[in-house]
This record gives sequence, C-alpha cells and structure tokens, in this order.
Amino acid sequence: MLSILNIALSRSTVLAQLMRAPLPPLVTPQVLGVDDFALYGDTYGTLLVDATTRLPLTLWEGRDHGGDASVEGAEVAVHVAGYG
Repeated sequence: MLSILNIALSRSTVLAQLMRAPLPPLVTPQVLGVDDFALYGDTYGTLLVDATTRLPLTLWEGRDHGGDASVEGAEVAVHVAGYG
C-alpha cells in the first residue's frame, strides 16, 4: 500500500508506528462466547470472545479452567460448539 501512495517507509517503521497507537478501552461484553479448541496433538486453548462485536478478549492455554469462563458484568456466557 505504501508503494501505491508513493511513500518510502520500511516495514519495521510502519509496524513500530502501529504498535505505538493506543488501544481502545476494554468494555465489559454483554454476551461472552467461549470456545475451546485443539491446535495439534494434546495442545489445547480456550478463546473468550465478545459475541456482540465478535472481537477476541483473551486466549487461555488449555481447555479446562474449572468452568470459570466468565467475565465480571457479562450477562450471558455462551459455549460455542464445534462444527465437526
């Protein structure tokens, strides 16, 4: 895209500038989506997603968190079933 705009910047410079941009404030989701998945073999992860905006909130290592897939203030927690 930089070449289209005729701007000479390295990828490292662009990445450094993007990393300096402030992140938006976190808002407590109304509906929390929870999905556990297997990457390969016995490597698992759990993903928490704001189901309204479809933005990821956090990623946990493993898939067993004692049923504690909640965020304070979230009204509903939904477990996403696999497609397989």
